[in-house]
Amino acid sequence: MSKSTFIICAINMVASAVALFLIFRSPAKPTVQAPAQNIAAAAPAEATPAPEEIWSRFEQAVDMQIAVSALAKFPSETAGIDKVADYVRANNPTKSEAVDFATVARVSACMRFLGAHGQWNSPHLLLLQDIAKDRRSCVIVRDLALRAVIDTAMRKHAVKEAGEADAAWRVQLADFLVKTEFGNETSIAGLALQAAVFVQHQGVASIDNGVLAERVRTVLNNHVTAQEATLVAALEVSASLREADLADAVRVIMKNSRSDAVLQMAIIALGKIGTSDDQPWLASQGPMASSALFRTTEAAWRSLNSPAADGAPRERSPEETLRH
Repeated sequence: MSKSTFIICAINMVASAVALFLIFRSPAKPTVQAPAQNIAAAAPAEATPAPEEIWSRFEQAVDMQIAVSALAKFPSETAGIDKVADYVRANNPTKSEAVDFATVARVSACMRFLGAHGQWNSPHLLLLQDIAKDRRSCVIVRDLALRAVIDTAMRKHAVKEAGEADAAWRVQLADFLVKTEFGNETSIAGLALQAAVFVQHQGVASIDNGVLAERVRTVLNNHVTAQEATLVAALEVSASLREADLADAVRVIMKNSRSDAVLQMAIIALGKIGTSDDQPWLASQGPMASSALFRTTEAAWRSLNSPAADGAPRERSPEETLRH
C-alpha cells in the first residue's frame, strides 16, 4: 500500500468514527440505563381489546390500512377466520355496483387476513379461489384474493412437511394458475401468469413451460382486446420462458404497440427470443420518445448481435426471473 493510499484510508476511518459518534452520542449527557421496573412503570403494556371491540373498529374502518390494523389484533383461530370469511361472503362487491370504497377497503383487509391465517385445505381457500376467478367481482378484490392464495401456498410450502415434495396440493395450485380462465380483459390474467412463474421459480409447484407458453400465446394472439397490464405480463413471461416460437407474436405486437410500456416490454422479449434478423428493424426506429426506450432497444439490438441470437440456447440469469 502506498503512503498516500494509507493516509486516505486513515482519514476515512477517522471520518467514519466521528460520524458514528455524532449519530449515537447523547445530546446532553451520557445515557444512563433506567431500571427495568421503572421502564415498565413508565410505559405499561396496552391491554388487547376484546374481540367484539376489535370487530367494531374494523366495521367502522373506511380505509384499508385502518381495517388491516384492526384485524391484526383479531383472533386468528378457526372461529376468527370463519367470521372474517363470512364477512367477505356477505359483503363482496361486484363490478356492476356503484363503488362503495369503504366496503371494498374492509373486504380487501379480509383478503389480507385470510392469506395470512387461512389454511390450504379449507373452505377459506376455496372462497379465495372463487373470488379470484369470478369476473363479476371487483377487480381489486380479485387481485388481493389471488395474492392471498399465493400467500397461503407459500406458508404451506415453508413448512416443508416430510414426503410432501410431490403433494397433490402443489398440482392443485399449478392447475389453478394456468388452467383457470381469469379473463384476459382484466389485469388478473396477467397477475396469474406472473404468479405461475413465481411459484415455479420458488420450487412451490412444477409447471410445464409448454403449458405456460400456451397461456401466454392466448394473450399475445389477442393483444388488441387484452388488458394492458395482462399484455405486458404476458410479454414479460415470454422473455422469461425463452420460447422462440413466441417471437412472431411478439413482433406483431412490437410493430403495432398501443403504448410505450407495451413497446418496451415487447422489445425486451424480442431481445431474448428473437434472431439477428430483427436487428435492422430495431435500428430503424430512429428518434424515440424516451431515453429508457432507447436504452431498451439498444440492449435488445446488442443481445441479438450475439451468436446465441441465431438459435443457440441462452442461460436465464436470476435477475430475469419474474417478481410476485
